[in-house]
Amino acid sequence: MRADANFLFSETVPLTRSEFAIPLQVGETLVGVLDVQDDKVDAFDQEDRIVLRMMADQLSIALQNAQLYGRLARFNHHLEQEVTRRTAALQEAYAQLIQMDQAKSDFINVASHELYTPIALLKGYSQILNEQSLIMENEHLARIVNGIDRGAQRLTEIVDSMMDIAKIDNADLNLIFQSVSLAALWQQLKQEMTQDLVNRRLELNLLAGLFSLNPIDGDAEALYKVFTQLLVNAIKYTPDGGCITVNGRTPTPHTIEISIRDTGIGIAPDKHEFIFAKFYQIGRVDLHSTGKTKFKGGGPGLGLAIARGIVHAHQGEIWVESDGLDEVNCPGSTFFIRLPRQQD
Repeated sequence: MRADANFLFSETVPLTRSEFAIPLQVGETLVGVLDVQDDKVDAFDQEDRIVLRMMADQLSIALQNAQLYGRLARFNHHLEQEVTRRTAALQEAYAQLIQMDQAKSDFINVASHELYTPIALLKGYSQILNEQSLIMENEHLARIVNGIDRGAQRLTEIVDSMMDIAKIDNADLNLIFQSVSLAALWQQLKQEMTQDLVNRRLELNLLAGLFSLNPIDGDAEALYKVFTQLLVNAIKYTPDGGCITVNGRTPTPHTIEISIRDTGIGIAPDKHEFIFAKFYQIGRVDLHSTGKTKFKGGGPGLGLAIARGIVHAHQGEIWVESDGLDEVNCPGSTFFIRLPRQQD
């Protein structure tokens, strides 16, 4: 009312004779004011005031929701912009990673080819020297030449592994599928690795399940590489005097499964996938001893990556199970390979 001490005259509404103002609040937060005016004196009775207060409560909530929606809309817009920016950055980073990985594969390929020639010279000259009477009659010189020959052979194996990885990366494995007895491959491998097993006092057991497997469609040479890599890996991480067990089963009518279990130091659960990556090494590389079958011996970190690549090329699966890494109690590891009996 004009007589009210709180009444404020406004030139924009000169005919106002009554005014009823209600704060629009949500909790402790003031979100606005509902101001209703009329050109009559004492225009708002008690019923009008109740209705207006109810309207004010609804308006308060509506205003707060509108403000929240506005903030949410702005946040969503900002989030969309940020997601777009981050997605573009990730796509660029991914493209760079692909380029880097391809460059690495190309380098491995070129380096491998370049290394074959000097390695062949080393092997050739060491063989010539081994046939010389001066070398044959001198134990010290013969030991040196044999060391050169062994070194050249180890280099050949490493370069061959690099070439295999390059072929796997480029999907260029030339597999020749034929009927293959996996038990026969393991028997051949056991015979080849006899001296290494004896040197480490390790026992390799081929169980009956392996010999019960029917032949499968596969590339014998490539599968032999897979088994070699897995056996070498088991030898490396099993302390002297341990045991390696190979078994087989037929989980489905169309697949076979081979398991290679060792009594080694095991593998941490969070590393089960990483060990199949190229160049991945378990433990500190600077503490590894050099050698193909020495306990925790070093290497290029390609063996399990090659095994996985060949198994995948056979439309198969490979994985590892281990309770963890423990060099005292040696929980061991079990590698599994599942292959189709026939190739599509």
